[in-house]
Amino acid sequence: MIIQIRAPGGAGKSSLVRQLLREHNPQVVEEQFFPDPRPHKTGGKTAVLWRCDGDLHVLGKYDLASWEGGGGDFVSGPIGRGIIRHYAPRLPHLIWESKFGSTEFPKDEALDEWKSFGIIWGVLDTPYDECIRQTRERRARRGEDPGDFDQQRVARDRTTIDGYRVRGPQWGMRVETLNHDHAYEQLHDLLRSCGWQCTSDSCTLPKDLVDLTGKVIVDEDGVAPTYRVVGDETVD
Repeated sequence: MIIQIRAPGGAGKSSLVRQLLREHNPQVVEEQFFPDPRPHKTGGKTAVLWRCDGDLHVLGKYDLASWEGGGGDFVSGPIGRGIIRHYAPRLPHLIWESKFGSTEFPKDEALDEWKSFGIIWGVLDTPYDECIRQTRERRARRGEDPGDFDQQRVARDRTTIDGYRVRGPQWGMRVETLNHDHAYEQLHDLLRSCGWQCTSDSCTLPKDLVDLTGKVIVDEDGVAPTYRVVGDETVD
């Protein structure tokens, strides 16, 4: 099972994946450099691979102490396909994020390869205005001119997303729309439907005993309750 979270800048891709990491005991297990395969190009990109509970792996550079920065946009283009080609056959559950950089749709050879890996496109439906607002606020926090970015590009990316959602099934790709208000819950359900078994406290304990960072809430004596979830019932 491979899920690619797709959306334009400011849609909340990194926040979504970062929350998933925070709640499932992440560890960086590999950093590997991938050279650009194109003969007229030099350089390359370094892939960072995380492992979480239930043998879930995430590709991306994330600072878990912050909600800012990072992401998996390095998994794109010819280098990105090489990265996925390297990891997909040997990892049972893999997820990464990628923004839409243009209005061009994938070439046939890329589609054939993605289909052979069983990649699922998880497309965030964040509204255009919200993407613009988030991008401006992020730039302001970084001390950059909040208005100094290409709004037309975000609009083009939004159009591309709509095209992927419509054309994806026609190309034989599985496309799942993630509602931006409930994306984390939907992503969790999608992972489970694909066979991932979560073993973290954030999954096995009632939600009112786990805070937003995935940490178990303890009582006044510093002791975590010994509840567990069995089916739809909570038992001690």
